[in-house]
Amino acid sequence: MLIATVGKGGVGKTTLIATLARLLQSQGTSFAVVDADPVGMVGMLLAAEQRPTIAQAIERTVRQEALTPEQIDELLAPLPGGGVMLRMGHHRRDGCFCRANTLTKLALGRIAGNYPVVLMDSEAGLEHITRGTSAMATHLVLVADESRAALEVARCTLETVRALINSSGQERARGAVHLLIRTDAVEGSKRHEGLGRLAQELELPQPRLLPNSRIIADRQAMGEPLPQFHGTDLLPFYTVVQSWTQANRIFNGELVALRPSTVCRSARLD
Repeated sequence: MLIATVGKGGVGKTTLIATLARLLQSQGTSFAVVDADPVGMVGMLLAAEQRPTIAQAIERTVRQEALTPEQIDELLAPLPGGGVMLRMGHHRRDGCFCRANTLTKLALGRIAGNYPVVLMDSEAGLEHITRGTSAMATHLVLVADESRAALEVARCTLETVRALINSSGQERARGAVHLLIRTDAVEGSKRHEGLGRLAQELELPQPRLLPNSRIIADRQAMGEPLPQFHGTDLLPFYTVVQSWTQANRIFNGELVALRPSTVCRSARLD
């Protein structure tokens, strides 16, 4: 199972991935996090052990079409509390990140075969959509704030995914797509209803609201890891994320999560 986040910069993609990791740690589930953002901060939020990034591992090689299993294992950083993390990283020379992106995609395929759950945090934009890095995603999560701009980015992302499927003649992604909006609005409020209407207007899935969290914001401002997931003392943000995973049966490995239903607030990519 691969859960990948996409969306505009600064809307909470990394926080969501780190929160999902904390939830999996509390459940004792084996998982891996792939930070596919060249300057990603998931490692900081999860207090990951420092390991070289993919970009650093290939910096001295003239040409390498794939990382060996041994190389991938050396790059996997243990996470306190359980799980491992692989970082794509960035190089310090002229040129695009094409090579690092390609090797990350190939490494992701191997990791997905070794861990029952893989969480992937993407950089802002469509790079990993058009490159196909997220093609294996069983759950593609569009993350936005309540601004029109962030929801337009989500619309553009979903349109791009559908266009790639239609133009290639092959499925570039097979899973469900969800929309999570970070906001101070509450479920059932007029603001929530307005966001729902806007999502419908933009042909997006009906949104689930993620509450802003002062505790999480303070932790991030200080560069401190996110709190652990404690069953009797959950932050409101954690509670909503946990409820969302349960309502959509995301971590139980059943295909029912990919079928439209009255419970699953998702839409098929095709």
